[in-house]
Amino acid sequence: FSWQGEGIKIDSINPGSAISKTPIKPGDIIVKMNDTAIKGLREYASELAKYKPNDKVKITYISNNEHKTAEIILQKK
Repeated sequence: FSWQGEGIKIDSINPGSAISKTPIKPGDIIVKMNDTAIKGLREYASELAKYKPNDKVKITYISNNEHKTAEIILQKK
């Protein structure tokens, strides 16, 4: 992940990760998790810490200048 203004830009996706099972791809920008705006890495980490494995999280992201959503099921670290 890297910072890019509002949200976090996906630099790469680990094969087998929860995000790899969604349409989210490198270059997309995560701007929201459930109803919480993600302004940067700190908010992303803080929000992610609220959940546990097998929780479903709705991710709002920007891809090709369009806001889209995807649901992920969190995995064990």
